[in-house]
Amino acid sequence: MALRITGLIAVLIGGVIGLIFAYGAFDSSSMTTILPLATINCDSSVDVHNWAARWRLTLFALSAAYFGVAAAGVSLLFRRTQGLLWISGLLIALGTFPWLFVALGTLRYEFEYPTMLETVLFVSLGFAAALAYFRSRKQVDV
Repeated sequence: MALRITGLIAVLIGGVIGLIFAYGAFDSSSMTTILPLATINCDSSVDVHNWAARWRLTLFALSAAYFGVAAAGVSLLFRRTQGLLWISGLLIALGTFPWLFVALGTLRYEFEYPTMLETVLFVSLGFAAALAYFRSRKQVDV
């Protein structure tokens, strides 16, 4: 029962957030009003086309990850515990991959930079999902 509730929560959260990000990626014209606030260096000029392309790419990647969480939630609804591993991997990737881009120095705009709060939240939820998977496997094996 707890597996199905977790699956339902994952489907709802992953689906809704994925849809919001996908909508934001397709309708980014309203974001051009905040472009001066989006740059990290105040003295640098904003390339509107580059900013819009990076905004869309970021939102498409995030929406794909959240749709993955929703798909893993569907597997949990059917009582397939591998969905917990998918959720774990996706959440840990969402928490750690942005720091790889920081280390590579490829980020330019403020919305691309990760925060410690989101990193800690995603990674801890990811490890909790992995722990739940291994605990569920342990109970099944006994």
